[in-house]
Amino acid sequence: PGPGLSRPRGAAAGPASHDMTRAGALLAAVGLALAGGATGLNVAKQRFSAVGIGTWSWGNRLLFGYSSGLDDRGILEAYDIASRAGINWADTGDTYGTGALEGRAEVLLGQCRAKGRPLYVATKLAPFPWRLGEGSMRRAFEGSAARLGGPAEVVQLHWPPPLRWQEDAYLRAFAGLVTEGSAQAMGLSNYGPRGLERVAARVEALGARVVSNQLQLSLLNTRALDSGAVALAEELGIQTIGYSSLGLGVLTDAYGAGKLPRGARGRFVRELLPEVEP
Repeated sequence: PGPGLSRPRGAAAGPASHDMTRAGALLAAVGLALAGGATGLNVAKQRFSAVGIGTWSWGNRLLFGYSSGLDDRGILEAYDIASRAGINWADTGDTYGTGALEGRAEVLLGQCRAKGRPLYVATKLAPFPWRLGEGSMRRAFEGSAARLGGPAEVVQLHWPPPLRWQEDAYLRAFAGLVTEGSAQAMGLSNYGPRGLERVAARVEALGARVVSNQLQLSLLNTRALDSGAVALAEELGIQTIGYSSLGLGVLTDAYGAGKLPRGARGRFVRELLPEVEP
């Protein structure tokens, strides 16, 4: 019924939220609630809060109906709320922002970073088929750093390349960025159990370590648990980061039959709301 969402099948909650909506106060409350029991990433002796700020919606016109004039002020206000609540990191990607706005999320995060409060960033670089060789990912990392106003602490591969196209080159680039100190750690996103085990072993052979794997995980989608990906990550010492933990807003009280979000997300929310009503 939605992008990766399904009917409720059991309780699960990820340690980080990937839904940045107008409900900044709710995000902050979730951060405070989880900070007492969940554990965040430890990167180069820096402890990330158990909940992070997700930026998928920042600059995304298609799914979230983003408008700079309407949303930028609210985004910065939500960041302030989350920061005051102790949330000290954000997840983003170099493709976040649609069309001409690609990279907009990183630009906005750069503005948040300039506010002076500590903000660690984990960014995902996309394995586009035209990105060839190690140099292509290094250039993507440099472009990301320019938008962010400095390099991200954690660099992540956004999804498994189809047929593993260029995967080893990307892993060599990421491992090199870590070993030379340009990035502090590397992670993955959307890797299942077999791919996670394979890549973790390869990265270790390159002299680095996979610290995280980002998977969709919420009460509406428990596939990360059912597949064994979360259990394997724990066995390997890899932190699972749950994204879309609020189910595109369905798992909040922000929306109802007469109040739907802008963009294509409104259709998904309308379809799912009847399934989650008490």
